[in-house]
Amino acid sequence: MRDYKPDVLFSSFPTFKSERCYYNQITNDQINDIYALRSNVQWMEFVPREPMISLDQAYTFVDDTQGYRDRKEGTLWGMFLHGSDRMIAMIGIYRIRHEHHRGEIGYMLNGEYHNQGLITEAVDTVTAFAFDKVGFHSLEAVINPRNKPSERVLIKSGWVKEAHFKENFLWKGVYEDSVIYSKINPNLYHS
Repeated sequence: MRDYKPDVLFSSFPTFKSERCYYNQITNDQINDIYALRSNVQWMEFVPREPMISLDQAYTFVDDTQGYRDRKEGTLWGMFLHGSDRMIAMIGIYRIRHEHHRGEIGYMLNGEYHNQGLITEAVDTVTAFAFDKVGFHSLEAVINPRNKPSERVLIKSGWVKEAHFKENFLWKGVYEDSVIYSKINPNLYHS
C-alpha cells in the first residue's frame, strides 16, 4: 500500500502544470476572477451556494480557502492558461477524511472556456497529483444529476458512479438528488 502523505498538500502550497494550464494558490490577486465565476447565475446553477453579489464576498472566499488549508480540510487551486495570469477555473480537494485517505474533488470553470476539455484536463491532473504525490486511496465527486457536463467529465476521466441519493439535499425549497462518482487509486495494491 502506498504511503499517505497529507503534508504534501499542507506543508507548502503545491503547484503543478498540465498540457495547457498551470495550477497555483488563489490569492487576492484573483478577486475579480473569483467574482466573475461565483457571481454568474448560469455558472452557479449546480453550486449549492448563493451567487456572490459583492467583491467583499470574494475576499471572504479567499480567507475561507486559507482557513480550510490551515485546518487541513482541503486545498483549492486556481487554474490558469500557460502565459496568462487570468484564473479561468478553480479546482480543489475538499472534505478530506484523513483516516480513510479519501477526499472530495470539486471544480468550476468560467463559461467562456466550456467545451474545450480544460476541466477534464484539470480533473486528470489533480487526480494524478492526489494519487501519486499524496497517496489518497480514493476520491469522490458529488454532483447534481442534472449537471450532465460535469457527469461527462467524470466518466471521460474514468470515474464510476458510486451512489444516487434521492432528494437528500434541500436547496432553495426544493429537494434535490445527489450523485457520487468515485475513483480508486490504480497504483494501490488490492488483495
